[in-house]
Amino acid sequence: MFDSYVFDLDGVLVDVRDSYRREVFEEVGDELGRGFTDDEVDRLWYGFGDDRADILADWGFDPREFWDVFDGIDTPERRVEHTYAYDDIDVLDDIEGPKGVVTHSPPALADRALEKTGLAGSFDAVVCCSYDLGYKPEPAPIRACIERMDASDDAVMIGDSVTDVRGAWNAGLAAAHVNRVGYSVDADMNIESLHEVRDFARCRA
Repeated sequence: MFDSYVFDLDGVLVDVRDSYRREVFEEVGDELGRGFTDDEVDRLWYGFGDDRADILADWGFDPREFWDVFDGIDTPERRVEHTYAYDDIDVLDDIEGPKGVVTHSPPALADRALEKTGLAGSFDAVVCCSYDLGYKPEPAPIRACIERMDASDDAVMIGDSVTDVRGAWNAGLAAAHVNRVGYSVDADMNIESLHEVRDFARCRA
């Protein structure tokens, strides 16, 4: 069992409709002069296989420039219309101990997503990665979440990508991978649903 729990946001607690992802990448491709296949969209959105910065570099993009274009298209106001919560987030009510979120989404987007899905106020800390703080798999944002929760290192991060798993390990936490889209990742624990968190969490009777 663990004393505290850190969750990734997108792909773990919430997600967007598939049609929206395709729409965004079509517009990004128009802006950058390069189209994206459905497999490439899924690979980058969910972080399959590699750090997203490495994926973009392999495709010939400067990651910072790419995300500047992407964020100009995938605005918080636009994305939130297509955002939904996974139906297993009810497990959060059963988990005892501090709970936090570490996400690559900027604050305006994370706040809107949490509010729309009824998760606002469910966490003791919400940390949004940034160029100043660092992005997963760098440990700094995860360590910042642990500190803001005033939690011990007896913690686990639940994510959906290699980036989340490596970030957890780099921060000295255990890593649980939730398989939402049929992609397996080496982690300390592999689960198919957040309901399985009850197996290794401190839960209310």
